[in-house]
Amino acid sequence: MSQFLSVSIKTKIIFLIIIPVVTVALIGTFVSLENTRSHGNHMIEGYKNDFIASKKSELRSNTEIAFKAIEKFYNDSKPENIGEILKTRGDEFKSNLLNLYNQKKDELSQEALKNLIIDYVKSYRYDDGIGYFWINDFYPNMIMHPINPALDGKDLSGFKDKNNKYLFNEFVNTCKKSGSGVVTYNWPNPKTKKDEDKISYVFTFEPFGWIIGTGEYFSVLQESLQAKAKDVVKNLRYGEDGYFWINDYDHVMIMHPFNSVLDGKSVADTKDKRDKFLFREMVEACKKDGEGYVDYYWPKPNFEDAQP
Repeated sequence: MSQFLSVSIKTKIIFLIIIPVVTVALIGTFVSLENTRSHGNHMIEGYKNDFIASKKSELRSNTEIAFKAIEKFYNDSKPENIGEILKTRGDEFKSNLLNLYNQKKDELSQEALKNLIIDYVKSYRYDDGIGYFWINDFYPNMIMHPINPALDGKDLSGFKDKNNKYLFNEFVNTCKKSGSGVVTYNWPNPKTKKDEDKISYVFTFEPFGWIIGTGEYFSVLQESLQAKAKDVVKNLRYGEDGYFWINDYDHVMIMHPFNSVLDGKSVADTKDKRDKFLFREMVEACKKDGEGYVDYYWPKPNFEDAQP
C-alpha cells in the first residue's frame, strides 16, 4: 500500500513537472509556427506588392512609349504646324516647277511654256488625289483652278468667305509682303458639301508673276493624322502579349487591335465578372488625373474564365 502511494506520488510529481514543460514547449512551438507563418505571409504580401508596383511602372513606361509614338501626329494637327507641313509641300512643288521651267525655257515660246506649267499644276495631285494646287495672279484673277474651273479667268478681288475675309486679296498681300506665307479662311469642302476651316500656303512663281497655292481642310488633315496614329498604336506590342487600345471620353472604342467588333461602339456598359464598369473607371481616372490604374477581369487567350 505504501509502495503504491509512493509510486503514485512520484508519478503525480513527474506529471506536475512534465505537463507544464510540454505545454510550454507546445505553446512555444505553436507561437513560433504562427510567427513564421505570419512572417511568411507578410513576406509574400510584400513580394506581391513589389511585383504589382513593378508591373505598374512597366505599364506606365510602355504607355508613355505609345504616346510618344503618336505625339508627332497630334502636334502636326495643330493649326500652327499645319502651315509648316503645307510650306514644306509648297516649297518642294515650287522647286519642281522651277526645274521644269529652266529645262524648257530655251525650247518653248513664253505662251507654250505658260501652258506647260498650267497643265502640270492642273494635273498634279497628292494625298490620294484630294490635294491640289491652283494659280492666280496679283490682280487677282484666277489663272487656273483644277477643282472649280468656273473660277478660271475671273476677277476674285471681291471674293470673300462666309466670315467676310477677302481671301484672294490676302493671298496677294501675303506674297507682296514676304513672297510666300500661310492664310486661313473658310472654303467649301467637296466631300462634306459644307464650308469648313481651311489653311493655305501660297508662294510667288517669279517667272510669270503668278501666285500658286495649296490648302488643307483642318478636318481632313486631322482625320488623316488620326488614322495614321490609330494604325501605329494598333501594331505596337510589348512582352509576350502586351498591346494597346484607344477609347474616348464618351466611352466609345476608337480602336482595339484584337477585338475590332468593338470599334466605334460604346463600351460604357461593359462590365467584368465582378460587375465593375471598367471603361467608366478608366475615363474617370483620366478625367481626374490625366492618367491612372484600373484593375478588372478580362478574357485572356487559352483561359476559360476572364483573368485579373
